[in-house]
Parts: sequence; C-alpha cells; structure tokens
Amino acid sequence: MDLVASLGFSSNSEIYQRLVIKEQTVDALFYSLEEHVDPYLMTVIARVKDQKDVDHVRAEIMKTFDSFRTTKVETERLEAVKSHLRYSFALSLDDSQAIASNIAPFVGLRRTPETINKLFDMYASITPDDIQQTARKYFVENQRTVVTLSQKEQQ
Repeated sequence: MDLVASLGFSSNSEIYQRLVIKEQTVDALFYSLEEHVDPYLMTVIARVKDQKDVDHVRAEIMKTFDSFRTTKVETERLEAVKSHLRYSFALSLDDSQAIASNIAPFVGLRRTPETINKLFDMYASITPDDIQQTARKYFVENQRTVVTLSQKEQQ
C-alpha cells in the first residue's frame, strides 16, 4: 500500500500534477498510511478550492484507484518509487530527534529496528503484477469509504 499510495498520490503522480499544478482545483493533495501490525486505512486527502469542483476531484481520485486494478504500473516507475522511498527515509535521519521519531514506530511493530530493513526488502520484491493483484483485491466499491467535509458559506 505504501507503494500504491506513493505511485498514485505523491507530488510526482499524474493526479497531483493535473489537479494541483495544471487545473489548480486542489491546493493540497496527499495520502496517509500509518504503520500498524494489523491492516489499516489508506487515506487520500484533497482540499478543493471551490465547492463546484468536489465531484470532479472525487471522480479523479476514484479513477486513480481504479487504474491500479486495470493497468499494470510501469516497471521503471515502480523502481523509481521504491528508490525514492528508500533514500528519502535514509535522508530523513539527519538528527537525533528525526532518528527517534522515524524509527520508533517500526521498533514498536516488532521490537527491533531490523523491521525497517525487512520493509525495504519487501518493497524491493514487489512487482507490477503484485500491485495490480492488491488493487483488484482491495480497491473495490464495497470496501471504500468516502467522506466529504465542507463548511457553510458565510452569509
């Protein structure tokens, strides 16, 4: 799911480039996927600038999830994301506080920092077929929750 989230919704993703950079209908698009022993929610958050664009943005997010089910990810793109996740993690370990805050969740999972190496070894073994199979299993209508928050216009 980490790879899917990064492929689909990071600042290098097609949807980000389209909604945030080109159309400018969204001023924030990001994902959240916390590390837990048990399966956990992947959350995609989009802050839409104008209420009239909410349906369009929601449809684009759903289309992005669906694309993982129907189209295999290019191997080169997947390898680039794997590399980015590995090296951005390593670069984030630049002071004592960053080391503690980045490593603690992984130690909490299995009581050893070796969990981090196992995670990146697992990333290395994932193929485009694995991504597509995972998407076909989990990105289905009856396992999806969509929440839209908005505020009332000022009168």
